[in-house]
Amino acid sequence: MLAKVLRIFFGGGIIFFTMVFSPSCKTEPDEAALSSVRSNLKIARFDLALTEREGDSVELRFAALRKQYGNFFNRFTDDIIHINPGDSALLLSEFKRFLADPDFNEVNHAVKDTFKDVTAMEEIIGNAFSRYQYYFPEKKIPEVITFVSLFNYAVISTDTALGIGLDMYLGGKSEYYAALGFPVYKIAKMSKEYIPADAIRGWVESEFEPEGSKNDFLSHTIHRGKILYLQKKLMPEEHDTLLTGYSSSQLQWCYENEKNIWSFFVEKELLFSSNVEWYSKYLSEGPTTNGFPPQSPGNIATFTGWQIIKAYMKENPDITPAMLMKQSDAAMILKDSKYKPKK
Repeated sequence: MLAKVLRIFFGGGIIFFTMVFSPSCKTEPDEAALSSVRSNLKIARFDLALTEREGDSVELRFAALRKQYGNFFNRFTDDIIHINPGDSALLLSEFKRFLADPDFNEVNHAVKDTFKDVTAMEEIIGNAFSRYQYYFPEKKIPEVITFVSLFNYAVISTDTALGIGLDMYLGGKSEYYAALGFPVYKIAKMSKEYIPADAIRGWVESEFEPEGSKNDFLSHTIHRGKILYLQKKLMPEEHDTLLTGYSSSQLQWCYENEKNIWSFFVEKELLFSSNVEWYSKYLSEGPTTNGFPPQSPGNIATFTGWQIIKAYMKENPDITPAMLMKQSDAAMILKDSKYKPKK
C-alpha cells in the first residue's frame, strides 16, 4: 500500500484543430461543422508510453520520451515526480529508479486496467475544445496527455499541454484513496466521469486568470461564476453535477435556497469585503459550507456567481463569451445582471 505526501492541483487541457471561426461570431456553434473535427482529438497516453516497449533499454525509452513529449516530459520529471537532478546522467538514474518503484508499478497497472479505452473521454473533451475554438479562435488549443503521478496531481497545464493524472480517477471504491487519507467528499469525485469537466475547468482557469487589482469577495465570486458559465457553454451535454462538483441533492438545495444564500452574503456585508480569512470558506471545497445547513455543498459562492453570470448574459444578449471573459468589473456585472433571486 502507498504512503505518500499528497498534493492535489486541478488545472489543464489538450487537442489539435484546424477549424477557423469568426471572432465576432456569438451564435451557437454549428453542430455539423463541429462534427468534422471531433475525431481529430487523440489523447496522448504518456502513462502507457512509460512502460511499453519493455524490450528496449531504459536509456532508449528515456531518450524517446524526452524527444516525443518535450516540455511535458520535463514538467513530469521536475514537478510531478520530483526527480530534477543537475545533470542528464543523474536524471536518467533517477528515472530508472522511478520506473522500478513497486508503488509506481502497482498504481500503473491499476490505471491500465481502469482506462483500457479512452475514446469516450476523447469525444467529450474534443467536443468541448471544438466549442472553445469557436468562441475563442485566437486561443491556442493544447495537447491532452495522460500520466500517472502517484496521487500528486489530477490535472496540470503548461503553455501547450493539458495533463490528466489518471490515478486520481480510479473510482470511489479504489482502496488507495481511503488509505491515503482523502476525505469522503473528494473521493466521491475521483471517478472517470469527472475527468472531462475537471480537465476543461483546469484549462479554462489557466487561460482566464482573475483580472484587476480587487481582491474582494464579489470579484472572486463573479470570476468563479464566469468560469462555470464558460464550462457549461463548452460542455452543454455534461450534467451540472459534474461541472459543479455538487451532488444532485446539493444542487437542488442550492436552487431551492438561492434567495437565502444571496441574502446571507448581503446581510453579512460580504460582497465588498477584502478580508480573505472571513470569506474564503464560502469559496473553498469541502463536504459542506461552514455557516450553512449540512445539505449545502462546499464552495457555495461559486453557485451564486454562476447565477449572477447567467442573469447578466440573459440581460445582455449581445455579450459574447469572449467579451464576458474580458470583463473584470464585478460590480458592473452585478448591477447589469439585475440579479434578484425569487426563491
